[in-house]
Amino acid sequence: MKRKQIALLLSLVLSVSPMAEGAVVWGADFTDGTAIEQTQQEETTEEVSDFDSEETVFSAGEEQNMEAAAFSDENVETGELKYEVGLNYSTGATDLLPGHTVTVGVDLYQIHTDEDGNESRDNYEGSYQIKLKGDSETLYENSFVSAKVSEDGRNLIITAKGKEELDPDRDNFGDIPISILVGDKEVAEEDVYISVRDSYHIIKMNDELESGGVIVDLGDELDLSSYGIKTSYYNAENTEGTEDTDVYYEVEYDENIWEETEIKDNGLPVLKRKENDSSEFKIRALKQNKETGEGYEVSETQFWIYDIDYRSDLNFSYGSRENDVFLYGENVKPLTLTVVPAEGSGSDLKGFTVDWKVEQYVDNNDEENMIPADCVDYSTDSSGNGIINDTITLSAKKGYDFTNTNLRLSITATVSKEGKEVTRTGTALWVNEAVEDINFPGSETLLPGWGMNINPVYYGWQRDEKNPWGTEIYAHVTDVKAEGPDGVLTVSPDEDGYHLQAARNGKTGEFEVTLCYYTSKSEEGEEGKKADKTYTFHVSVKDEKYYSEYHYSSTTGGSFGIILPNTETVVTTSLYNQQYDIEEDGQNQTEIKDYQLKLAEKKDGTPAWDTNLVSVTVDGHKLVIKANNKTGDTEIPVEYVVNGETVLTESIYIGVGENICYISPDELTDKDGNRLKVNVGERLDLGNCGIQTHQLTVTGGENKDEILDTTLGKDEFRYRVEYNPDAWKSSLSEGESGLPVLTRTAFYGTSVKVIAEKKVQNEEGESDWEEVNQIDYGFDDVYYDMGFEYSYGDRDNARIYTDKDLTLTLQTEPELDLSNKIFNVDWNVYRDNEAGERVDASDLVTIIKSGTKAVLKANADHSADYFQVEAVVTVDGKMIARCENEIRIQDSVYSLTGNPEYRRMLKGGYLRYNKDDSGKIWMELYEEDGSCPEGKTTDVQVTDIKLSESGSFEKVEKDDRTEIHAVSPGIVEVTFSLEDKDGKDLKPVTVTLEAVDSFTWMENSLTGNSDTGEILPGESTKIETKVVRLSTDKNGKREETTLTAGKDYKLEYYGYDTNLISIKEDGTITANPEERGSTWIGIRAISPDDPEKVITDSGMDISVTGRYYVIEPKNQEELYLQSDGKEEKINLQAIVYGIKNPSGKLDTEGKFEIDEEDFKNGDLNVAIKKDNTLVISVRSDASVLEPGAAFWYDIPVRYVKNGERVATKVYTVVRCNHIAKETGRVWPSCGSSGYVNYKCETCGYTWQESLGSGYGHSWNSGVITKEPSCGTDGVKTYTCTNCGSTYTEIVKAVGEHKWDEGVVVKQATCTENGVKTYTCTVCKETKTEIIPALKHKWSAWKTKSAATVLKAKVQERTCTTCKKTQTRTKGEKLTPKATQNVKSLKLKKKQKTTAFKITGMAKGDYVKSWKSSNPNIAKVSGKKDGTCTITAQKQTGTVRITITFASGMVKTLEVKVQASTVKTTAINIIAKKATLKKGKTLKLKPVLEPITSGEKITYESSDPEIAKVSKTGVVTGLKPGTVTITIRSGKRTVTCKITVKK
Repeated sequence: MKRKQIALLLSLVLSVSPMAEGAVVWGADFTDGTAIEQTQQEETTEEVSDFDSEETVFSAGEEQNMEAAAFSDENVETGELKYEVGLNYSTGATDLLPGHTVTVGVDLYQIHTDEDGNESRDNYEGSYQIKLKGDSETLYENSFVSAKVSEDGRNLIITAKGKEELDPDRDNFGDIPISILVGDKEVAEEDVYISVRDSYHIIKMNDELESGGVIVDLGDELDLSSYGIKTSYYNAENTEGTEDTDVYYEVEYDENIWEETEIKDNGLPVLKRKENDSSEFKIRALKQNKETGEGYEVSETQFWIYDIDYRSDLNFSYGSRENDVFLYGENVKPLTLTVVPAEGSGSDLKGFTVDWKVEQYVDNNDEENMIPADCVDYSTDSSGNGIINDTITLSAKKGYDFTNTNLRLSITATVSKEGKEVTRTGTALWVNEAVEDINFPGSETLLPGWGMNINPVYYGWQRDEKNPWGTEIYAHVTDVKAEGPDGVLTVSPDEDGYHLQAARNGKTGEFEVTLCYYTSKSEEGEEGKKADKTYTFHVSVKDEKYYSEYHYSSTTGGSFGIILPNTETVVTTSLYNQQYDIEEDGQNQTEIKDYQLKLAEKKDGTPAWDTNLVSVTVDGHKLVIKANNKTGDTEIPVEYVVNGETVLTESIYIGVGENICYISPDELTDKDGNRLKVNVGERLDLGNCGIQTHQLTVTGGENKDEILDTTLGKDEFRYRVEYNPDAWKSSLSEGESGLPVLTRTAFYGTSVKVIAEKKVQNEEGESDWEEVNQIDYGFDDVYYDMGFEYSYGDRDNARIYTDKDLTLTLQTEPELDLSNKIFNVDWNVYRDNEAGERVDASDLVTIIKSGTKAVLKANADHSADYFQVEAVVTVDGKMIARCENEIRIQDSVYSLTGNPEYRRMLKGGYLRYNKDDSGKIWMELYEEDGSCPEGKTTDVQVTDIKLSESGSFEKVEKDDRTEIHAVSPGIVEVTFSLEDKDGKDLKPVTVTLEAVDSFTWMENSLTGNSDTGEILPGESTKIETKVVRLSTDKNGKREETTLTAGKDYKLEYYGYDTNLISIKEDGTITANPEERGSTWIGIRAISPDDPEKVITDSGMDISVTGRYYVIEPKNQEELYLQSDGKEEKINLQAIVYGIKNPSGKLDTEGKFEIDEEDFKNGDLNVAIKKDNTLVISVRSDASVLEPGAAFWYDIPVRYVKNGERVATKVYTVVRCNHIAKETGRVWPSCGSSGYVNYKCETCGYTWQESLGSGYGHSWNSGVITKEPSCGTDGVKTYTCTNCGSTYTEIVKAVGEHKWDEGVVVKQATCTENGVKTYTCTVCKETKTEIIPALKHKWSAWKTKSAATVLKAKVQERTCTTCKKTQTRTKGEKLTPKATQNVKSLKLKKKQKTTAFKITGMAKGDYVKSWKSSNPNIAKVSGKKDGTCTITAQKQTGTVRITITFASGMVKTLEVKVQASTVKTTAINIIAKKATLKKGKTLKLKPVLEPITSGEKITYESSDPEIAKVSKTGVVTGLKPGTVTITIRSGKRTVTCKITVKK
């Protein structure tokens, strides 16, 4: 070998650093740069041979000693993994004395490289082994050493040959090649250097200097003589080494970094630091040749003084780096920031100077676009900690307008010494107002009749110095007051809060509503604590309210309104007005066409939106928005002006992004452009709906529109669909991507979410799918009108004959294909029992079910009974439609027209059956049965009429008729024998007749404006009742008697809605002014002597409404038309009554109608003329009436307005050929005319004919006709001796009644009055007294269903007397609440996290929507349960995630996306110590702060033989003892002391 080559190798060896025992030195970091350079220059020279080459010879004459070195120049890449090797020499040196042994530990490390090319190194935690290279893999033999691998496979044991075995003519040093295997795969290789010498020197120094731990600040001195530098000498007799005191030193260093200020006697210098750069020091130990006096080197080593970590940090007087906020407002203390050394940094910074810079962002996402801060005042000072000017105090500038909610400050502190900057720190502070922000209700507009609840507790957020980002508080409301006009808004306390109610009387007004409250940290509050704060908000009660809608012109806007830079969109607005109609008691909504759209401005007249981002102009009802060449978002406030008044103000969002993806179409439509409607059972083929995903980008200043479906292809792009599995069935299997065919299975409103995804590479270099965008397609509720098709009859005349089955067929609208297997139709029959309970009706009818058809067979024993039939259509057990109808079971009908099966007749009355000229009686036979369910009529001859007995009735035969007379009370059966026209005998008809002495009926009417039962809220009317009894006297004369109230009967009113109306004893009805609705009033006449005896009863309907119409004349008597064609006219008018015009006014906007077709072929001409005259006359071709014949005609007249019938009046017309019967005669007499009264025996029409005038009266002396008695006046009657006329005078009563103690004839109940009757002991006259109703005895209210955030609590109580129940809504909905685990977080570009969570939501609440303010920076996809996935995009910046809850509550999360990995700032939730039993495990669960840290967690045990820890944090106890587990993430560490016990 050439000398030059030997010198080179020797130089490489001598440049190796000495190492302490167990030290690890890394590859080229410790290689002499000069030697490397020389090596590169000598590449063309002869190559040095391997370890066992005979030419690997170094000169042995020099007394140079080489210390142990361990380094790796191998960095082996294996696939995507990289490894490095470290060596540990047990002797601390690579030199070895003859016959001695050294163990070299081989450590394997895995190298990780991030996106920025930065490498990090971790211990390889898996299993690996080393292997000797060469012929023998188990033992390496050489002329001066042997080597073998230890049993554990991780150490190399090297033994030097004895001195006698060594070749004295060569230098014994070289490399032992080894391989490192993971499994069977070689991942690294290494050469283990060893040198065998008789003697050698090693330079030693203290550990601090050797390990690079010495810290020398700028300007400070390094005295090397103070670090224990010495040189030890080793040989066969001195294997432990002794100090050689004859050496002196030479030191090489970088003079650009260090300046020599002194040199010691042993040659070690004192150096002053000039620059903060890492530098290498080389120390050579020399001895003087005693013969020549020249120095020669005996050893060499090196060490490093590293650059100092001058990182600094800030201490905050309030807040922190995680809560970086500056507060302004009343009583807020200034914010003080103090510079301190960062945790783990290398300097205390004493003597350094801080310079401060205070700026504010122009754009809070642009760190390069800032201006000097003008919103704060500040001053700087020194805190006394040794750092000069290390504090800054900031306070809000007085008079500054802080309305810019996105205001943000940038504070920068630059630390320097001797004019050189060494570190810089700072913070970005959000500027927020220190406020007490409670979720109180805001200003509200109520229409009359609307209400508003005030909760007893409101959730809030308090922001102050203690909680700069806020903390939860609760406001407890103790009182509510409303100041404003009377009669408009009422405040009513409630055990669960307060309620504001706007009256339904149409009154309006403005109110200041004040809540009195106190705050606490507890939702339960403090008992007895008084309010010490107030909150006031405005409530307007108006008869109108405005709201708006708007949409973006381009699909790219979607619901977010995002456009590309340098493009425009048009926002089209619409304005709507809600008005309260007091008369209809509801709201009317109209679209306002005539309004002005204005841009709102700040107080100084400048635009209130970001003009750097967009320009905005108004074009009628549209906003034209043009984006500039910037990105970001802003809100544009607009005003809606009607008749010069601003009626509504709102903000319209617009975002500008460079990369916009959207899915088209915005909405699925049918061929006519209407929103697509999918019925239950129908299919939705999403793959055939034209769905595409567009990507709009700006390239070279031009906008580009790509369809990702085609540009990426199916391998790189896909769709995924989310839907409610209860509402849809998919053609794709679970988890399969694509656009499926969905079949709808639910009728309620639902949606289908289409998600577009493209394939990307994740951080691990693996393929993954990334969401591009998503869209929701909504589908409205589908309501099905379902009914039955009847094999006979119809819904209004549903019956089943006992001799004919009834088939029902199910029909739906919209039509359902019920043959589809997804549908199930279930049929049921039931009836209501006496208790009102639904029970099975299979005893009445048998049902045979067959899909959409059902065949019913009636039980003949249950004729005249009713039952219900029900059909229910379900899908997967869920009902989508239902219908039912009541059906009557009946026998076949076989009857004579005009002869009911049963008839009641007054004694003395008769029935007449006329004969034709041949003496025959002809009648009409009606037949209806299962064979002829529509019914048919036939003319038949009555051949005989037979009575079952003759006591009560008798038949009288006359030439022209047969009569049946009722002669006495009783019942008879009458049988009619029949023949058809051909003389064929037919089945006879039998009817039942009953004769009675008398019968009574009731007539009811109202005194108010309406004769059909309408009444205005708050209005009164009166029921007038007439009770009439029809009877015959002993002579058979018919008498009609009107009974006297109080004497003959008493009236009772029952069954009506007491919340709607009240009724007095005299029949006066008063409507509740705050209610609307209808009710039925039962009216019965009872005996004054026996309240249980009902004489007759009836009823009427009452409707309380804000507006009604009446057709006049309303009390028109019957019209009588003679056969001579007389014409009758009625002048019709429509009068409208309403709350606004209770007296009524003529309405001419509608029209009067009749069904002229009803009279087309009849005997009457009926028409309504243009002047609204109803004209009625007898047609010229009308049938001729025989004397005594009469017909009654009902003519219903309708008043129609806006296509709706609003009033109906029925006029009755009688056409009769009267048979006159004299009913009274008055002869002309004393001064009065005479006349004769006639009444038609047929129709009852009455008229009068005059007999002329008479002369004066001649009165007698009078006769007492009624004796006076106690409490009752008598009567004296005077009679005219000429004409018999009389007049009376009163004779005064003789005394008062003497009433007994009375008898309770009717007990009072909870809802009805009782009655007590008193009798006069003298005259036996009676009087009654009302016993007031007892009123309900209610139990305490009990909760039926608990309150949620969406619905108030429902309570129920029961009357302990009558068991009636009441329910009510109590209190308010729950106060919304929820907890965020963080208020802000950071993400690296493309990082995805699910760490953010919402918890603690109030009952019934859920997250309704998640929205990112800029999806180009960060997207969010969340769930109802409060979990979400936030994905950072390729852009950096800050966005706000808005979380909206079903309750209306809104929370926000700030997300910052940065280019670098999110660093760990703290490791939390780790116990300081724990106890573990041997053989058991314990899982450590550290939580990184921030939660999105991208730095991995590692674990290390101080003694793995006592307890080992896995890479996932599972600690396993192995034997008793104590270990320390160190948890690391980035530069942060925490420890946990584990004690293992038996």
